[in-house]
Amino acid sequence: MAGASLDVPVFIFGGLVKSVLFVALAVLSLAFPCYAETTPDKQHLASQRVWRGLLGYNILRSGPPAQVSDIVSPEFFLSPTGMRNPAAELDATLKALSAPVGPDPETHAQCRFPARLLWLKSQHALPDALPIVDCKKYKAFLTDKPPTSASLIFASGHLSNPATFYGHMLLRLTPSEDVAPNALLESTLNYGAIFPENENPVVYVGRGLTGGYESTFSVMNFYQHLHRYNEVQNRDVWEYRLHFRPDQIALMSAHAYERLRIFNRYYYLKENCAYRIAELISLVVDEPIVPDDKPWVMPVEVLERAATARNDNQPLVTAVVRLSSRLTQLNDRFQILSTQERRAAVTFLKHPASDPEQVTGDLTPTEQVRVLETLIDFYNVTEAEAIDKGGEGHILAEAKRARQSLLRARLKRAPGRADFGTPITPPSPHSGQKPTLFQVTGFKSKGDNAGAELRFRAAYNDFLSISPGALPNSELSFGDVRLLLKNNRLRLRSLDAVRITTLSVAQPGLEQRRSKSWRMVVGAESERLNCKACLEGMVRFGLGQSQRIGRFVSYGLAEGKVSVGGHDQTSVWTGLTLGGIYNQSGPLRASAEGTYWTPVGKGKPYFRASVETRMALTPQADFTVGAIYEDRRPSADTEWRIGIAFYR
Repeated sequence: MAGASLDVPVFIFGGLVKSVLFVALAVLSLAFPCYAETTPDKQHLASQRVWRGLLGYNILRSGPPAQVSDIVSPEFFLSPTGMRNPAAELDATLKALSAPVGPDPETHAQCRFPARLLWLKSQHALPDALPIVDCKKYKAFLTDKPPTSASLIFASGHLSNPATFYGHMLLRLTPSEDVAPNALLESTLNYGAIFPENENPVVYVGRGLTGGYESTFSVMNFYQHLHRYNEVQNRDVWEYRLHFRPDQIALMSAHAYERLRIFNRYYYLKENCAYRIAELISLVVDEPIVPDDKPWVMPVEVLERAATARNDNQPLVTAVVRLSSRLTQLNDRFQILSTQERRAAVTFLKHPASDPEQVTGDLTPTEQVRVLETLIDFYNVTEAEAIDKGGEGHILAEAKRARQSLLRARLKRAPGRADFGTPITPPSPHSGQKPTLFQVTGFKSKGDNAGAELRFRAAYNDFLSISPGALPNSELSFGDVRLLLKNNRLRLRSLDAVRITTLSVAQPGLEQRRSKSWRMVVGAESERLNCKACLEGMVRFGLGQSQRIGRFVSYGLAEGKVSVGGHDQTSVWTGLTLGGIYNQSGPLRASAEGTYWTPVGKGKPYFRASVETRMALTPQADFTVGAIYEDRRPSADTEWRIGIAFYR
C-alpha cells in the first residue's frame, strides 16, 4: 500500500472540527456555568446610577453625571482616587471584599460597606466563595429584626431654629409590616448639620447658606424624636408610609449604615435633610422625588413628589398618618367639649387653685372625665413649654400643682379614656399649594398711573397660602421680589429677602395659652407708593398680640423700622399695625393690614394699608383682587389691583 493516500473530503474534515469545538465549548460551559455573569464589564458597572449613588456622587441632578463625590470624608473611599473615579473605587472594592479577614473584623470591607456588598452580589460581580465576616456593629444597627418597611417622617415647622422653619424630614425604618405609632423603638434616620449648641442664628444662616458646616446621618429611636416634636415643641408629625421590596429596604438600610459618621457639606437651602433623605430613597426608586429646576429643596416638595411617584408599579406612598402634638390634641378636645363642659373648664383655668370637684360638680360622670382630661392636657402642654424655656419658675410650679389636683380627681372616676369622638384630620402637608409663587397683577391709581406688577416668591407661605405643613397664621418667606412694569420700563418695587410673621392665636376659652405675636422683615421697599428711584433698604421688627374671633384672626403689632436710602437717606420709624385674616384653607381667603408710621426725628408721618382677596381657580392657581392705600398729607392715593397667582 506504499504510496497510498487517504482522501478525506474537506467538508467532512471541517464538520469534524466544528463538532470538536462545539463539544469543547459545551464542556467549558458546564465547568464554568457563571463565567459570563461573574465577570461583567467593570466600566459598565462603575457607570451605573446605583453604584455612583453608593459612592456619594450626586444622582439627583439632571444633566451630565457628577464628576466628584459630595462626601468629604476620605476614609469613605478605598481607592486614593475614589472620590473622583468610580471605576477605581469599584476595583478597590472588589479586591477588598474578597480580602482575608484581619484581627479586627469590623475593619473589613464587608463590614464597612454592606450596601456595596449587597449591590455587587445582585450584579453577579463577586465570586461565590467570599470570606465569612462577623459584622457585629452592622447586626446591632439592624437590631434583632432587619427592617422590612420604611416611612418618611415630616415634623411641621418650628421657629426655635432657622433649620426647622420649613419643617424637618426623617426616615423611619420598621422591622415588620405593622407601622403603628406605638412601635417606638424603631430606628429613625436623621440628617443634619453639626454646629455649636448655642450658635447665633445669623451666623447659622450665613454659614448654612455657604456650606460652612459639615453634616452627617445619625440614628435614634423613633420615640426620642416623637417626644421632642410632639411633647416638647408641640409640632405635629406626619408619617408617609412607603412601598418598597425587601431587597430595596435592605440596600437602603445598609447604605444608611455606611453613611453614619461620614460627612458632607451642609447647604441650608438645598443639600439639607430633605435632599439627603430623598437621595437615599433614590438609590432604589427611579422616579425623581426632588425638584431639579430650583436652587432650593424643601421637605414639603419632597413629600409632594413622593406622593405622586411609583415604585415597582405601585404608588410609592401607601398611607399618610398624622401623629398629633399635645397642643393639637388639646385644641381638638377643647373644640369637642359641649358649652357646659367648656364653661367648667374655663372656670378652672381662671382659678387653677380651686377644687376640681366643685368646678365639675354639675356635670355627669362622663362629662366630668372629659373636662378633667382636657384640663390635664392643658397643664401638660404648659409644663412642657415652661421646661423647654428653661423652667420658668412660677408658671412651672402652678402647672404642676394644678395638674396634680386634676390627676387626683381623675383617679376617683372610672378607668379608661374619655370618649372625644374622632377628630377631623386636616389635609396632609403635600396636598396644599406649592411653595413657589408667580403672580401677575394689573393696577390702576389716580390719573393715568397704570401698569403691571410681576411677583416671584421663592418660598414658602404667606397669610393667604394653603399650606397644611406650615405654621398656622404665619408668614414665612424668602426671596419675595416685586417688579414694576410701567411705560415699557421694568424696575424693582420691593424685595423681602426674609419675612417672618407668627401670630400666636389661642382657642377661645384658652386665652391663657396666648403668647406674643411678632414680625421680622429684611429687604427693600419703595419709599412711596408711586415714586421713581426711591428704593430704600429696611429692617423691620414688631411685637404684639393676636385674637381669634370666629373664623377671623385679628392682630396688633407695635413696630420699629430702620430705612437706608431714598430721599431721607437714613431714618428711624415707629409704627402701629392693625390687621385681620380670613383663611380657612378654602377657596376664598382675605387679609387686610394698615400701619401708621411716625418718624423719629425729621420727616412726616404717613399711613399705608392693603387689602387682598384670593379665590381659588385650581388647586395651584388663584384669582386675586386687592387695593393699596397710602396717605401722605396733604395727598393720598389708592392703587386698585387685579391679578392671577400660580404656585409651583
